[in-house]
Amino acid sequence: MNKHLRKYVILSMMVAIAIVLNIIEAQFDSFIPVPGAKLGLANIATIIVLYVFGFPSALLVSTLRVFLAFLLMGRILQPSFYMSLAGAISSTVVMYLIKKINFFGPTGASLFGSIASVAAQVVVGYFFIGEGLFVYLPLMLLLSVGTGFVIGLIASRFLNTSREWLPKEKEKIKEEKTDKSVLSGNSGYDKMYKKEIKRNKEK
Repeated sequence: MNKHLRKYVILSMMVAIAIVLNIIEAQFDSFIPVPGAKLGLANIATIIVLYVFGFPSALLVSTLRVFLAFLLMGRILQPSFYMSLAGAISSTVVMYLIKKINFFGPTGASLFGSIASVAAQVVVGYFFIGEGLFVYLPLMLLLSVGTGFVIGLIASRFLNTSREWLPKEKEKIKEEKTDKSVLSGNSGYDKMYKKEIKRNKEK
């Protein structure tokens, strides 16, 4: 299969999974203290896409699943829609920044992304519900730490068990970068060769 077509097929699958998780999560709204807020189960798909295809694809999956899920539920443009959209975008951005640090791994990225998502939802919810919403912020942040950790573990496990077919995209990108570095004279071997020539000239 063409690598670009394969990428779009996988992204489509991830969007579909995220939509299903978003709809399932919406059925438990009564258990969440903040009206319209989400704990971010759909971030499982976002983390996987982020670590396989990068930030632009992860942001696309994250925003698409919010639009399509709320469209299917008939809640588009309601307060909960804007809260979920803010949470999805902020969590994706924060997870990308944590990934760039390259220290915490998918679980750590998920944890920080979950906290960012809740914080963004509460801030946006303030404009619809009022100041009373901030009373629930400590409880929501506490819940987000637990769910973020669990979601990160699930995503990390998936990435490890599916490395036979998902990370091939990464390997191709690395191969392309290696080929380009060789052609441009920036590879490690090329630099060593140039240093050797320089030493011989000095002698």
